[in-house]
Amino acid sequence: MARRLYLNAKERWVAAGYPDYAPWVPLLFHSITLSAAVAAVAQRSGDGYVAEAAALAGLTLLPYVVCEAINPRMVPWYLFAPTSLAAISVLMWQYPVDLDFGVIVAGMIVGRFGALESMRRSGLICAMAIVGVALTATGGFDGAAYAITVVIVSWDIGWILQMQQRRIDQQQKDQAGRLLKATLEERQRIAREVHDVVAHSLSVTLLHLTAARRDLEDGGDTGEAIAALKDAEQIGRQAMTDIRATVGLLNEESGTRTSTPDLADVPALVQQFRSAGLDVDYETAGDDSTLTAAARTGLYRIVQESLANIAKHEPHASATVTLDLATDPARLAVRNTLTHAVGNPNGGSGLRGMSERASHLGASFSAGPVGNGWQVLVELKNPHAHTCPLPKLGRTPETA
Repeated sequence: MARRLYLNAKERWVAAGYPDYAPWVPLLFHSITLSAAVAAVAQRSGDGYVAEAAALAGLTLLPYVVCEAINPRMVPWYLFAPTSLAAISVLMWQYPVDLDFGVIVAGMIVGRFGALESMRRSGLICAMAIVGVALTATGGFDGAAYAITVVIVSWDIGWILQMQQRRIDQQQKDQAGRLLKATLEERQRIAREVHDVVAHSLSVTLLHLTAARRDLEDGGDTGEAIAALKDAEQIGRQAMTDIRATVGLLNEESGTRTSTPDLADVPALVQQFRSAGLDVDYETAGDDSTLTAAARTGLYRIVQESLANIAKHEPHASATVTLDLATDPARLAVRNTLTHAVGNPNGGSGLRGMSERASHLGASFSAGPVGNGWQVLVELKNPHAHTCPLPKLGRTPETA
């Protein structure tokens, strides 16, 4: 029950724009204020002024009770502070005692506003309290100096607490923002991986299935149709393995990491599409070992997505993958012929994924019609580009 009441009060504080203090902070402020008020009343019990002192102490604490029980801002600061400070000042002035605990009550009121309100508001309240305790403190100059010191130190402690807590709140907010950003980036990365794997595998599988269907419809060689179906089955099984490995990245307890493809796997990728019936060539120049692992994987994925798009939209087209690492910037171009007009060049998730990959590598990306065909072009800064003349681009052997 007590915890629920505290949590509700804490939520009201935060909703009112106050710092999200640890439980001990308001508990300490309230307990010291209440204890000091009770002590101030007890100090006057010997003079027979308990009822009057208790009434003034109750008036001092009344705004506290209203704010903490109902709404932290139900009593505005410009009513809260004057009411409480005036009541405790009247108590100290009408019923003076030595080492008055009323000074502590005034100090805690000022400290509370220092811990919650702006510097201008809390500074004004501190000045009001200084005037009140200076005029009502007993003991002459020494008593006034003691009372003023208590008020100033209380305000200073409250203000320091507020600055520290607001800094902690901001750091927690920033950390939560960074965590959310990192989570979204990781989700996007995994989504790209799954998309690339699925798009590539389905494209090649559909090419095999189309070839098998045509062989069977045209009364062709049944053996070729069966071979195409077997290739489609094999690619489908490999796709399932790749998808499981990619989704397995979400498992934090997994201690194994599957190897990621890179440019060294592009020839096999091209051959896979070629064996499925896509007319595609691969030309390369330069040394791909000069690129980072991230760049090698990113370029591979762009080639994979580009060929998957060609197989999906232009399965009868001729395509060429050109990787030129002998210049700066290095260039990757995937070109294909067009058999029909293209639609919106910016509408597909595949193009967005390739653009994001290129952006993460610090490369420029463009995709669109060029002449009588379509081209995907990536230009990546290559700090180790060869200074020798560009070697002649060589076509990879068409091996199975």
